[in-house]
Amino acid sequence: MPLSDIKHVFVLMLENRSYDHILGSIAISGADPTGAPATADGVPPGGATNLDSAGVAYAASPTAPFVMPADPPHEYDDVRRQLLGANGPTDNYDTTAITNSGFVLSYETVAGNNPRGAIMSSFAPGALPYLSQLAQQFCTCDRWFSSLPGPTVPNRFFLLAGSSNGSPKSPSEFSMIRGELGAQFTFKNGTIFKRIKEQTQRRFVIYRGDDFPLSGLVDGVARSDTKLFDRAGFARDCSAAGLPDFIFIEPSYGVFSSYRTGNSMHPVGDVRAGDQLIKDVYEGIRGSACWTQSVLVLIYDEHGGFFDHVVPPGGVPAPGDVPPLYHFDFTQLGLRVPAVVISPLIPARTIDHTCYDHTSVLATLRALFPEIGWFTERDRLANDLSHLFTLSPATARTDAPLTLAAPAGSAPMAVAPAAMAAAVDDDAEPPGHAEAAFVQVAAHWHARIGKAKPAALRKRVAAVHTKGNARDYLREVSALLRQKEARKAPATARRRKRKRAKAGA
Repeated sequence: MPLSDIKHVFVLMLENRSYDHILGSIAISGADPTGAPATADGVPPGGATNLDSAGVAYAASPTAPFVMPADPPHEYDDVRRQLLGANGPTDNYDTTAITNSGFVLSYETVAGNNPRGAIMSSFAPGALPYLSQLAQQFCTCDRWFSSLPGPTVPNRFFLLAGSSNGSPKSPSEFSMIRGELGAQFTFKNGTIFKRIKEQTQRRFVIYRGDDFPLSGLVDGVARSDTKLFDRAGFARDCSAAGLPDFIFIEPSYGVFSSYRTGNSMHPVGDVRAGDQLIKDVYEGIRGSACWTQSVLVLIYDEHGGFFDHVVPPGGVPAPGDVPPLYHFDFTQLGLRVPAVVISPLIPARTIDHTCYDHTSVLATLRALFPEIGWFTERDRLANDLSHLFTLSPATARTDAPLTLAAPAGSAPMAVAPAAMAAAVDDDAEPPGHAEAAFVQVAAHWHARIGKAKPAALRKRVAAVHTKGNARDYLREVSALLRQKEARKAPATARRRKRKRAKAGA
């Protein structure tokens, strides 16, 4: 099949869940891309166990809660303990074998009196009905790994730039680029957004679940490149003329509720809200004019501290763009994450055992649109998805469901946004890595609004000493953004009216 038949690449990236945790207890079978019978590698028969510090064994079981009582650790050093079963000063990936034995050890540091076995659990079949249907109807990739054994931000950087600028850890300060507050992360070879803008005739759009998408951290993203996601508007856009080539979709992170709301699938939020977002995105594309020329890649940024039984591979290409930090050479992948590839040009019930990481998205974009080129050695040598598209428009699937069925008696689980003025129980705590990232995005938007001089911006952000302070600042910037967009709305409406009138003349 000519790859030119695919015109639009959609990517929905959710948060912090491992493959075993989300899909491991669902029986997914079919055929591999060659047509040979295949079964997805889920939780192994008999399960798997981890020990806590007292030697108590906890087994994998299909009893995952919709809301975790505590956020599992998933920073770089936490993942080192989860994979190696230890995190001493001499324990590293080049000195200690990966055993996937430290997940309970890691989780018990935050679990308190909550059940420690939750970190080993998976969702029973039907618990996440929409994702389950897509995994069984389309292509499940059971060897998609996060790009490094670490947290959200550097893994998202790999998808957007093929690199995390040499660091496997979360940026820890608000002034994250050479002390230049309000700046975005730059990369030696650019980002996918900057490359599309400056070196191609292609176009992209970012759908954001709230005002502060994490893609706003990277160079090449302006506020005007983003659109607030809503189900009806997204569905209309998918059928409209001029749909961009690359469509990146971010969830609502629940920043004003300490991540307990939103639809990102963050562990302390209700995972069913993310399942509803998956349904909304799929149905918006499936019912649109773009469906037969599109692919939707549904992935998660990293494993979030949840157990997975597959040892992630090492020996992968390092990016090679900048010197690595923290004695990590970037030849080790992170844990498996759920990954489903959806297109009418892929046979139903495909099981793909190919090894991917997040730079496989960049490799796929390059295979479809060669002028994009490559960014680092990691994405240059990454496996792309092109071998999956074995159907042509003439033989494309016509049996893909227009809507995903809800379980009998269930009600849709939509986002439950937190009141922006509400207090949160951790307001007095010092800001964490997540707050730092969102404040950095807000500072960038703030600097570009024209409302903040550099000295005033530095002073304002310097006043952020707690999570509550961070949320207050995000509220301020959100209000400024709303005011600016409200002032622009009448002029935008007039332009659209003139455009419609001209088209109808």
